[in-house]
Amino acid sequence: MSINISELIWTVICFFVLLVVLKKLLFDPLVSFMAARDARIQDGLSAGRTAQQQLDGLAALSPSTRANTVSRLLRLDAITKARDDARGKMTEKKRLLQAIGKGD
Repeated sequence: MSINISELIWTVICFFVLLVVLKKLLFDPLVSFMAARDARIQDGLSAGRTAQQQLDGLAALSPSTRANTVSRLLRLDAITKARDDARGKMTEKKRLLQAIGKGD
């Protein structure tokens, strides 16, 4: 039983080529995806903390003032969501029009 040096060298070369390919195609995109996910989670947590602080501040107000403030906050949230939806739809329509224009 002997060790074939040429096979050993090719095995090591293939191994390192595989490492480089996996790093470029798998590891780097996975790290960027996880960083983006972490940023979204942190944004959600900070929004939750802000909402909790607003609710704690509302608890000290009178009931009528609290109701007015909650109503304004809900209206503002609905307006923000509608605006974001409209922007998303406009972006999608622009992409579609560009794709149609390039198809001609």
